[in-house]
Amino acid sequence: FISRWFLYHSTISEEELKSELSSNLNDSNIEKTRLDIIIIATGSEVGLAMKIKEELLKNYIEARVVTMPNLNLFLKQDKDYQEQVFPTGYRRMVIELSNDANWYRFISSDEDFVGIDTFGKSGSEEEVLSFFELDIQDLVIKIKNNL
Repeated sequence: FISRWFLYHSTISEEELKSELSSNLNDSNIEKTRLDIIIIATGSEVGLAMKIKEELLKNYIEARVVTMPNLNLFLKQDKDYQEQVFPTGYRRMVIELSNDANWYRFISSDEDFVGIDTFGKSGSEEEVLSFFELDIQDLVIKIKNNL
């Protein structure tokens, strides 16, 4: 079974994070830079999403990571804010290592949901992630193939 023991640690400083968050929500920034995919993650999946973003960049694929710790609070925000976070016309992928169906409202197909729809599996972190094709390399390949 997948536990939360595989947490990735960011090396980005607080100032860099604030700058990135600010620029990601700036509409004019979207027009100036290419954006190929928006990756939505929450909790322990955010670190995984950030690692995937780094790997995608090595393949010249621009990704934005959106963390959504409170889905209900986000849905209560006005439509302008929601459009800033998820601008129309960009592919979205959700990484959620559960089978929570609430995330499907943000994606256009089942292929854009990365999760587990079975009871789970025991093993080392590497074995379990590989079994479910949830390791970084498998996810990068999946994104590249679906763009």
